[in-house]
Amino acid sequence: MIDILKNLFKDSSNTAKLTNIKLFKNLNKTELSYLSNYLIERKFTKDEIIYQENYPHVVIYFILEGNVELYFTKNGINKAFESLCPNQHFGEIGLFDDKVRISSAKAVTDCSLLAISKYDFVKFASKYPGSGIKLLYNLAEEIAGNYYDRLKNELE
Repeated sequence: MIDILKNLFKDSSNTAKLTNIKLFKNLNKTELSYLSNYLIERKFTKDEIIYQENYPHVVIYFILEGNVELYFTKNGINKAFESLCPNQHFGEIGLFDDKVRISSAKAVTDCSLLAISKYDFVKFASKYPGSGIKLLYNLAEEIAGNYYDRLKNELE
């Protein structure tokens, strides 16, 4: 009987995986559960390309496990500009424009990522507007912070 009750209250949506992702910091357990219905887990092996420059922006990724490198290719040479680790995200610009990607991403180690398409993000935000506003605010706050930090570094 106890096992039945444990299974009944078990977190079947794996919201625990989402609680450490910075972008989800203001979402409660119920909101994370709703969001998890729109996320797809994807696995990549070491050195596997996640997406390439000039591909359409359609997905934002959240790193559960492993490390990812973002890079540009110029004259056939890859130039890394960002290394990412668990609980970080990338590909978010695609939520705001319909242009192609200006960089590539590859798995530096074996990776487990969560992905949500622009279409599903809009569906989620439309169905749960309060949660959508929280996510967009967190994203705007992070983008503004990154911009401020880079500008500050340039001025020093």
